Amino acid sequence: MTTKGYSVPIAGVAVAVVVVWGLTFLSTKVAVASLSPMMLALLRFVVATLFMPPIAWLSRVPLRVHLRDVPLLAASGFIGITLYFFFENNGILRLSASESSIIIGTIPVLTLIVDMAFYRRRLSGPVVAGILLSFLGVALIVVRSEAAKASPGGYLYMVGAAATWVIYTFMTKPLGG
Repeated sequence: MTTKGYSVPIAGVAVAVVVVWGLTFLSTKVAVASLSPMMLALLRFVVATLFMPPIAWLSRVPLRVHLRDVPLLAASGFIGITLYFFFENNGILRLSASESSIIIGTIPVLTLIVDMAFYRRRLSGPVVAGILLSFLGVALIVVRSEAAKASPGGYLYMVGAAATWVIYTFMTKPLGG
């Protein structure tokens, strides 16, 4: 059975990915109550480092890196991983998991704006309307939030997380191959 070109199993996997991604904000909120934000980030990547080689081996994906790519990988890792999780975990510590996820959910919109500003990408009317609605929705949530008054720093951390991820996205474009 297919729905608009997608098979039901693929749609189910997509929904599962979205649910797991959404739960990461809740689990991070719980974890930063016991661990420092950077210790949590370190532990997260220690676990990933342990699992990645066996998964790559089983799926026959080579983990080779060209020497010329090492400086860009290091810089993008620092910005897109270390700084991103510094900002995100500190933001989640100060805000609710749902507010944090909504702000991080603006990353695709911010990426489009940067793409438009720096790479002269032309956006259609509906895309521009979507960008405006997205920011309006986030602004309404922030204005109505008690955390905005109690912890404006939490919002600044989350904006920092979104900004570093956008930078990371553009930094890693040359590594796509």
